[in-house]
Amino acid sequence: MSLTKPRPVHHNPFYRGPRPEVSKIEGVSIAVNGINIHCAVPPFILGGRTLCQLRPLGEAMGSVVDWHNDSQTVTMTLGSRVARCQIGSEVGVINNQGHRLDEPPIFVGQHTVVPVRFLAEGLGYRVEWDEASRHVNLVR
Repeated sequence: MSLTKPRPVHHNPFYRGPRPEVSKIEGVSIAVNGINIHCAVPPFILGGRTLCQLRPLGEAMGSVVDWHNDSQTVTMTLGSRVARCQIGSEVGVINNQGHRLDEPPIFVGQHTVVPVRFLAEGLGYRVEWDEASRHVNLVR
C-alpha cells in the first residue's frame, strides 16, 4: 500500500479537543442524490470536516458495508470500488491505495462515524457543500 500525496488542508488535521457528545452536535444534513439520510448520530463537523454515521451513509450510497470488529475496520464496496478505514487511523484505503485522512473515523456512543468526503469520493460520488444551509449532497 502506498500513500498518495496529502491534499492541502486549511485546518489542523486530527482535531485534538474533546470528542462530541451526541446531545451537543450541531446540525448538518446529508443527502444522497437529493434524498436526505437519517442517522441515530446526526452528521457533524469536527476539525473542519463533516463526519457521518457509517451504516446509514454507506447504505444510502448503495454500497455493501462490512464492519470488522476485531480490527475496528470498516469496508464499503460499491461495484469495483472498495473503501476501507479503521477507527483512529490517519490512513484510509481506496482500491488498495492509501490516502491520508484529515480526520479519522471515531466512535460516538456505540456508532462508527466516518469522514464523508473520503468515502464518498472514494466510491465515485461528487460532494457538494452548501455553507449557508450546512447541507451536503452526494451526487453520482
